[in-house]
Amino acid sequence: MVISVLAMPLAFAGGAAAQANSITPTNIDDVAAGASADYQNVSFTVDIDQSESDEVIVDLSNATDADAEPFLSSVESSEENVSVSGDINNDDELVISVDASEDFAGGNVDITANLVHELADVDPVNGVEVGIENEDGSITDQVTFNVSGVDVEASNRAYEGQFIQALNGSSSGEDIELIRDPGDDDEFIDVEQADNDGFVFFDTEGLETGETYAFVNESGDTLGEIQLTANRYSAEWDEDEVDNAGDTTVDVELDANRGSYTVQVTADDLDSDEIFEIFEDSSDNAVESDDGVVLFDIRDGDFEADFDDIDAGDYDFEFDMVDTVATDSSSITVSEGEDGDLAFAEDSVTSRRVTLQKSKSIMSATLTKASSLLVASVTPATKPSSTSPRLKKTIASQLTSTPTSPVTKPERSSAVTTMLKSTSQTKTATTRLTSTVSLTSVTTT
Repeated sequence: MVISVLAMPLAFAGGAAAQANSITPTNIDDVAAGASADYQNVSFTVDIDQSESDEVIVDLSNATDADAEPFLSSVESSEENVSVSGDINNDDELVISVDASEDFAGGNVDITANLVHELADVDPVNGVEVGIENEDGSITDQVTFNVSGVDVEASNRAYEGQFIQALNGSSSGEDIELIRDPGDDDEFIDVEQADNDGFVFFDTEGLETGETYAFVNESGDTLGEIQLTANRYSAEWDEDEVDNAGDTTVDVELDANRGSYTVQVTADDLDSDEIFEIFEDSSDNAVESDDGVVLFDIRDGDFEADFDDIDAGDYDFEFDMVDTVATDSSSITVSEGEDGDLAFAEDSVTSRRVTLQKSKSIMSATLTKASSLLVASVTPATKPSSTSPRLKKTIASQLTSTPTSPVTKPERSSAVTTMLKSTSQTKTATTRLTSTVSLTSVTTT
């Protein structure tokens, strides 16, 4: 679990039930000065007994006083039998409830609170104290973190929009000059006074990129140099359209001329819960922010987004590199998709329709064949080369009236019906009908 707080102390207090036996801080992250949003992990270990509950209160008032806006993304427990939950109240306090069940034997639990801070109006500051204590104040501890820029004594490159800073105790209270192209043009850019600890910083937004800048104290000593680099950054969806049911995933490609960086993703017409659900599985380093989702400490690559159940429409996503001036946007259309189960059911219905159609075709072919056999059965095997009108009349009379021949009209109908029942019977009927024709011919003769 991470308990994240900005330049602010943490004060932990127990609840009305039994208090924790101990609270030990284990980690607190620095955050980036001037960042539109940055992630902070604060972790601590709580020793709590079986079936006991307690509250840990984190005082965020120093953060809000410094114009930071903290947001609680999540709280987690290392023990499944110890539940935790948290909220930030109107007094700028993060209140974390810790509840151990009967199945927990008692002992240490690692708790992590994940915070996201909006720091656009916050300058660099060192040594922010975070106090930790239990309910009655018998357990106290303290950690510190920094709201940081890029240290010119430790790094050789910064990106436009980042703060650059130096800490040099021997320059306490001195005016520190920012010089472009030291040793050549030695162009004066700006001056700031170092604090009592010798800490000083400059904002790089608007400065010329591709140049080297130096911090120089009143004695002419160089405290450090750094190259300012222009941002090369892009964010682009791999596809222009995605469905909200069925196949609902699509990748967005992020590319920058940096090693690792942090990006906040926002979109008009979508709330932070929806944006977080879209990107929740894109990275292990995805946390919800007040406006969307923060992907922290990531590197270039493809990040999967899942638009399942998102309303159909056109969405413009902003991908903001939080600590620089770099930002990019990319649009995507969400279409009404077809649910996989529904599609399967429709395929089954279509299959049954095809089967039925095939059955009808086979039946039709069978009837056609039977009809052909019937016509063939009443046609003489050998057609006379010439038939007199008298003979034609006699044949017609024999087939349509009750003749003196051995075969009667009912017998002819029975023969036709028998023909439709089987091929062998049809052949028999054919023989009988042929005999009738022959007898008629003899009588006529």
